[in-house]
Amino acid sequence: EVFKALNKTRGLYLRWREIGDTSAAESEWTTTELRNSVSVQQRMLQGQDEQLDVISDSIGTLKTVSRQIGIELDEQAVMLDDFGNEMETTESKIDSTMKKVAKVLHMNNDNRQWMAIIVLSILLLLKSA
Repeated sequence: EVFKALNKTRGLYLRWREIGDTSAAESEWTTTELRNSVSVQQRMLQGQDEQLDVISDSIGTLKTVSRQIGIELDEQAVMLDDFGNEMETTESKIDSTMKKVAKVLHMNNDNRQWMAIIVLSILLLLKSA
Protein backbone atom coordinates (compact mmCIF):
# COMPACT_ATOMS: atom_id res chain seq x y z
CA GLU A 1 0.00 0.00 0.00
CA VAL A 2 2.87 2.33 0.71
CA PHE A 3 4.26 1.65 -2.76
CA LYS A 4 0.86 2.32 -4.36
CA ALA A 5 0.59 5.64 -2.56
CA LEU A 6 4.17 6.49 -3.47
CA ASN A 7 3.57 5.71 -7.16
CA LYS A 8 0.38 7.78 -7.13
CA THR A 9 2.28 10.69 -5.61
CA ARG A 10 5.02 10.41 -8.22
CA GLY A 11 2.42 10.36 -10.99
CA LEU A 12 0.69 13.42 -9.59
CA TYR A 13 4.01 15.23 -9.21
CA LEU A 14 4.99 14.46 -12.81
CA ARG A 15 1.59 15.64 -13.98
CA TRP A 16 1.95 18.81 -11.94
CA ARG A 17 5.34 19.49 -13.53
CA GLU A 18 3.95 18.86 -17.01
CA ILE A 19 1.01 21.15 -16.58
CA GLY A 20 3.07 24.11 -15.57
CA ASP A 21 0.97 26.80 -17.27
CA THR A 22 -2.48 25.37 -16.63
CA SER A 23 -5.31 26.97 -14.78
CA ALA A 24 -5.09 27.83 -11.12
CA ALA A 25 -7.93 25.42 -10.32
CA GLU A 26 -6.10 22.45 -11.83
CA SER A 27 -2.87 23.43 -10.08
CA GLU A 28 -4.75 23.69 -6.80
CA TRP A 29 -6.40 20.30 -7.36
CA THR A 30 -3.03 18.69 -8.14
CA THR A 31 -1.44 20.30 -5.08
CA THR A 32 -4.29 19.08 -2.88
CA GLU A 33 -3.97 15.55 -4.28
CA LEU A 34 -0.23 15.61 -3.63
CA ARG A 35 -0.80 16.72 -0.04
CA ASN A 36 -3.45 14.05 0.46
CA SER A 37 -1.10 11.38 -0.92
CA VAL A 38 1.68 12.51 1.40
CA SER A 39 -0.74 12.45 4.36
CA VAL A 40 -1.83 8.92 3.48
CA GLN A 41 1.80 7.83 3.30
CA GLN A 42 2.55 9.42 6.65
CA ARG A 43 -0.42 7.69 8.30
CA MET A 44 0.61 4.36 6.79
CA LEU A 45 4.18 4.79 8.02
CA GLN A 46 2.91 5.75 11.47
CA GLY A 47 0.74 2.62 11.55
CA GLN A 48 3.69 0.49 10.52
CA ASP A 49 5.83 2.09 13.23
CA GLU A 50 3.18 1.24 15.82
CA GLN A 51 3.02 -2.34 14.57
CA LEU A 52 6.81 -2.59 14.75
CA ASP A 53 6.70 -1.32 18.34
CA VAL A 54 4.18 -4.04 19.24
CA ILE A 55 6.35 -6.67 17.54
CA SER A 56 9.43 -5.36 19.35
CA ASP A 57 7.65 -5.62 22.72
CA SER A 58 6.54 -9.17 21.90
CA ILE A 59 10.08 -10.16 20.96
CA GLY A 60 11.37 -8.71 24.24
CA THR A 61 8.81 -10.72 26.18
CA LEU A 62 9.70 -13.90 24.29
CA LYS A 63 13.38 -13.28 24.98
CA THR A 64 12.72 -12.94 28.71
CA VAL A 65 10.56 -16.07 28.79
CA SER A 66 13.14 -18.09 26.85
CA ARG A 67 15.87 -17.03 29.29
CA GLN A 68 13.71 -18.10 32.23
CA ILE A 69 13.03 -21.45 30.56
CA GLY A 70 16.77 -21.92 30.01
CA ILE A 71 17.53 -21.18 33.66
CA GLU A 72 14.78 -23.58 34.78
CA LEU A 73 16.13 -26.33 32.51
CA ASP A 74 19.65 -25.86 33.90
CA GLU A 75 18.35 -26.10 37.47
CA GLN A 76 16.34 -29.22 36.68
CA ALA A 77 19.35 -30.84 35.00
CA VAL A 78 21.34 -30.34 38.22
CA MET A 79 18.49 -31.77 40.29
CA LEU A 80 18.23 -34.81 37.99
CA ASP A 81 21.98 -35.41 38.29
CA ASP A 82 21.74 -35.24 42.08
CA PHE A 83 18.76 -37.59 42.04
CA GLY A 84 20.67 -40.04 39.83
CA ASN A 85 23.63 -39.99 42.22
CA GLU A 86 21.35 -40.61 45.20
CA MET A 87 19.72 -43.51 43.35
CA GLU A 88 23.13 -45.08 42.69
CA THR A 89 24.10 -44.69 46.36
CA THR A 90 20.81 -46.20 47.51
CA GLU A 91 21.14 -49.07 45.04
CA SER A 92 24.63 -49.92 46.31
CA LYS A 93 23.38 -49.83 49.93
CA ILE A 94 20.49 -52.14 49.06
CA ASP A 95 22.85 -54.53 47.26
CA SER A 96 25.15 -54.58 50.28
CA THR A 97 22.23 -55.21 52.64
CA MET A 98 20.87 -57.99 50.43
CA LYS A 99 24.26 -59.69 50.43
CA LYS A 100 24.38 -59.50 54.22
CA VAL A 101 20.86 -60.90 54.47
CA ALA A 102 21.81 -63.74 52.12
CA LYS A 103 24.87 -64.45 54.24
CA VAL A 104 22.74 -64.54 57.39
CA LEU A 105 20.26 -66.91 55.76
CA HIS A 106 23.06 -69.37 55.12
CA MET A 107 24.14 -69.49 58.78
CA ASN A 108 23.81 -72.86 60.47
CA ASN A 109 22.75 -71.76 63.94
CA ASP A 110 19.07 -70.69 64.20
CA ASN A 111 19.64 -68.42 67.21
CA ARG A 112 22.46 -66.54 65.53
CA GLN A 113 20.43 -66.31 62.37
CA TRP A 114 17.39 -64.79 64.13
CA MET A 115 19.57 -62.46 66.14
CA ALA A 116 21.27 -61.21 62.96
CA ILE A 117 17.90 -60.70 61.24
CA ILE A 118 16.59 -58.70 64.18
CA VAL A 119 19.74 -56.54 64.39
CA LEU A 120 19.71 -55.88 60.64
CA SER A 121 16.00 -55.06 60.69
CA ILE A 122 16.52 -52.60 63.53
CA LEU A 123 19.43 -51.00 61.68
CA LEU A 124 17.36 -50.77 58.52
CA LEU A 125 14.50 -49.13 60.40
CA LEU A 126 16.88 -46.66 62.05
CA LYS A 127 18.44 -45.70 58.71
CA SER A 128 15.09 -45.22 56.99
CA ALA A 129 13.75 -43.05 59.82
